[in-house]
Amino acid sequence: MSRPPTPPAAAHPALSVSIDDVEAAMAHASPIRRRPTEPVPTAGEVSVVSVAATTETATAESETAARPVNPGHQYVPFPVAALPPPLCTLVTEAAASLRVDAGMLGAPMLAVLAAAIGNSRRLLVKPGWTEPAVVWVAVVTESGSAKTPALRAVDAPLREWQARALKAHAKVWAEHEAAELCWQRDVAAFKKGVAGGDPPAKPTPPTAERLLIDDATLEATVSLLATNPRGLLLLKDELDAWVTAMDAYRSGRGGDASRWLEMANAGPVTVDRKGGGVQFVPRAAVSLTGCVQPDVVRETFTSKHRSSGLCARMLWAFPPFKVRLFSRETVDPFTTNLYGAVVSGLLALPMGTDDEGEPCPVNLPLAADALDLYIRWHDEHADAIGAASGDLRAAMVKLTAYALRFALILHLAKVAAGLPGCSEAEVDADSMERALTLTRWFLSETERVVDLMSETEVETEDRKLIRWLEGRPSGCTASELARAIRRYRNNAEAAEFDLARLEAAGLGKWVRVPSTAKGGRPTERFVLHSVYATETPETPPTGA
Repeated sequence: MSRPPTPPAAAHPALSVSIDDVEAAMAHASPIRRRPTEPVPTAGEVSVVSVAATTETATAESETAARPVNPGHQYVPFPVAALPPPLCTLVTEAAASLRVDAGMLGAPMLAVLAAAIGNSRRLLVKPGWTEPAVVWVAVVTESGSAKTPALRAVDAPLREWQARALKAHAKVWAEHEAAELCWQRDVAAFKKGVAGGDPPAKPTPPTAERLLIDDATLEATVSLLATNPRGLLLLKDELDAWVTAMDAYRSGRGGDASRWLEMANAGPVTVDRKGGGVQFVPRAAVSLTGCVQPDVVRETFTSKHRSSGLCARMLWAFPPFKVRLFSRETVDPFTTNLYGAVVSGLLALPMGTDDEGEPCPVNLPLAADALDLYIRWHDEHADAIGAASGDLRAAMVKLTAYALRFALILHLAKVAAGLPGCSEAEVDADSMERALTLTRWFLSETERVVDLMSETEVETEDRKLIRWLEGRPSGCTASELARAIRRYRNNAEAAEFDLARLEAAGLGKWVRVPSTAKGGRPTERFVLHSVYATETPETPPTGA
């Protein structure tokens, strides 16, 4: 865009120009049209000084407007209908009650269900290929987005189960302490020769049933897995603390990350204890879920974590931010009870035993039509993997396994819910179709987070502006934006031009708001297109 012609200098201080000339210069320099509410000056009111100032401003505005906006991958609403009832009902009601996007609940719910199943079941794809119910979900969201209430809404059944288990353990532990005091008395008597025979046997301390952890070291986690073969769920409100704690005491040279990656596949893990001895867990299954703020994603998940495969194993959810206005909506207690019953049913699934009498998973096969569905998707997905590269390609490879894990989890959830026609004997085609719908959604979210990790400084500013607007369905004026975001402080013109750049990129439009019955001037507000605010669920899969 060429620079507008420079007006005559101060040698002609009384020189006036027509309003048509000024309008032409402004239109030439800026895509922003004059607001209908702005007063139009008369020709006599326009001096050379005002024209020079307009030209200087217009040039800066021109440079701002010329900077393109990279809209990136747009958010696709979470496919609530892919979840079987009553899971979809809980997500819908809780999202309305908390005023959050459904993805804030639906994504971490999958990790909760996976942990409830744990090592009790695996999906048998074909001889030599099984997939465990292990899911890692990271929700990318800002502070103040109701992330903790959303997590509590879906993990409540596990927290209640854990509280009951620890309460029962406290009672048993008190009995154990009394028995140990008796043992110490008997040992003292035995040493004095008062009691004959063999020395008294030391009572074995009871172990607590554990399912939830939030701040355990690798060694402590493996120790808990050794006494809880079903598996664990790591719950972290801030996942970056978990990532940065890896190898914290080994100057980054330890093998913590590699062992955590084994737990993502419920693989074998061996840890040498500090006090001596070796801890071995043949099937170390740990699901995890938590949140991470957009601005710390790139700082936390560094190139080391991306190259190691840690990022690729994450299922990313990056739902839009919403302003949490008060909501009269509530979650029906009946819905909560049904959801709790499903989770309880998954927790009640018994583990099998191997030839040595040790607990092991029970393998569930895929139904023939379910396998056919997966094969068709798998081969299409393989072509897409071939066309991808870098972090996205690595994540797409892992999604081939996650699709199978989703099918196992959703099928067992349907069985636990008692849905008609559902049998645990094999994973059916309906479950696979639902799983593939979720997999496609997580792929679209992965693309958005990969964009986030590689964005430039300018793209970061644009992304923050778009996120701010996502939470305002009624839009904003340039003056409101200038008061809300620091970089526009006292500069409504810069705010207006950045909104115009979003308009030019097709991300929104100016909407004229007429004056009210009480009076006032009409205004224009910039509103993002409805694609950012829609919450309409996708068409449910066949058999929903």
